[in-house]
Amino acid sequence: MLARVETVSEVIRSALETFVADAFDEAEDVRAIQMMERRIAKGKGRLCSHEEVWAEIDALEAKGALSN
Repeated sequence: MLARVETVSEVIRSALETFVADAFDEAEDVRAIQMMERRIAKGKGRLCSHEEVWAEIDALEAKGALSN
């Protein structure tokens, strides 16, 4: 089986596509965090501890409210 040879242009294009996709995902995360911070600052949201989150998940699972 022969290995596929990539041109420098193809390698760079692939690396840039990966970089841009990762940067876009990170930017979406930052926007979501900023939106949550604004909601919390306005009193429209709250922060939960790790334990509170898992307790809520466990309660929803016990009621059958979560799909697999």
